Order: sequence, then structure tokens, then C-alpha cells
Amino acid sequence: MFNLIGWQAKLAEWLIVLAVVGGVGYYIYHNGYGEAMQEVAIAQGIADKKQQDKYNLVAQELEDTKKKRQENVRTITKTVEKIIDRPVYRNVCLEPDGLHVINSAIKGEPSAVTNDALPTP
Repeated sequence: MFNLIGWQAKLAEWLIVLAVVGGVGYYIYHNGYGEAMQEVAIAQGIADKKQQDKYNLVAQELEDTKKKRQENVRTITKTVEKIIDRPVYRNVCLEPDGLHVINSAIKGEPSAVTNDALPTP
């Protein structure tokens, strides 16, 4: 049919056998790979669902804790009337140096009185 001699016929047979074996191997590998990828996708989906459920549970616990904390916080506002019936420092006598220090502090000026001397009784 193809007019092949002995060694050419053997080579053609081996190439055909090699092609068939390669094709079958590729088919088996490809099917196995697809099935393995499906199994991995299913396992990953299950793991993702478990992890999402875990996160949802933690988020719910956090919201419950926030709600309890907000329930415990109350703002109480009371107005207290302040009545002063007598001044506290009514009879304070200051020396002239002390009065000068207080007046300069009120004005924001530096005090000219030195603290070198000891106070006299």
C-alpha cells in the first residue's frame, strides 16, 4: 500500500504505537488532572465555607459585646447650683513685696523682687 521496505515499516509501526500510547497517556493524565482539580476546588470551597462561618461567628460575638457595652454606658447630667456665701480669702494680709509679685504675675510681667533675703518675722 505504501511500498515501505522492512526498516521503514518497522519505524512506521513504532511511531504509530508511540503516538497511540502518548495519546492514551495524555488522555488519562488530562482526565485525572481535571478530576484532581475538581476535588481540590471542592475541598477549597468547604474550607472557605468553614472559615467564613468562623469569621461570621467572631463578628457576631463582637457585635454582641459592643451592644452590651453600649447598654452599660449612660450619660447622667446634673446641674449643681454653686452658692458662695462667704469668700475664703477675705482676711489675707500680704506684704508689699508679695502684693507686687502677685500684681506682676497678673499683668504677665517678670517679678522684680529677689528671693535672696530671708523673710523677717
